[in-house]
Amino acid sequence: YGNMWQKTRSIWGYIYDNYLEDFDYFWLGGDDFLVYVENLRGIIEDHESNPKDNPENSNEKYIPVFLGQHIPNMGSHYCGGGPGYVLNRVAVKALVTMSLPSCSVETVVSAEDRFISNCFRSIGIPCGSVTDVNGRQRFTGMPPKQLATFRGDSDRFYSNVYRYWGEETGRFKWGLDSVSEQLSGFHMLRYPPFIHRVHALQYPRTCPPDSVVGRALSVSSKKSF
Repeated sequence: YGNMWQKTRSIWGYIYDNYLEDFDYFWLGGDDFLVYVENLRGIIEDHESNPKDNPENSNEKYIPVFLGQHIPNMGSHYCGGGPGYVLNRVAVKALVTMSLPSCSVETVVSAEDRFISNCFRSIGIPCGSVTDVNGRQRFTGMPPKQLATFRGDSDRFYSNVYRYWGEETGRFKWGLDSVSEQLSGFHMLRYPPFIHRVHALQYPRTCPPDSVVGRALSVSSKKSF
């Protein structure tokens, strides 16, 4: 974990060498993040909520796209690595050919998200927004419980993050009001049973009916009618 930055440099170099022409967009995230692929695809295909950050036909127009959760830092922001971040093909090429050869080449640090954002910024590519049309967050680094119950007053780091989001969108939001229906997934799911349970809640029919979660979902479904 302490060498995440160098690992990330290697990952993007490998993608550039082996997969650059195979895909239009690339998402990089950790193994403690449960991603909803259909929502992530919808976010990438949404060119209306943030047209300057994610313009239509960006690859064909040679416009780099770098999208993620905004985390305030020294008067600006970087793309937080918790929920991962998105690069289009043009951004990957710019990162690997124009920035990585000289940007923090020898640095050993865990803060890969801050460093990759700094490297992009050094070549004029900022971290773009992934909020929806209502200013709600679609990338977030919180686990489900904290995301649903946080009120902006119990965690210094996220209190600053939420305050910054409020300044960006013009309205301070918290709890479920801050989260879009197009949420890309949940962070900090560090144990397989936790991931299985969240997955089962999102996709009820995938959970065996004789399991604990399956029985609970069956009961809650009957009570809703």
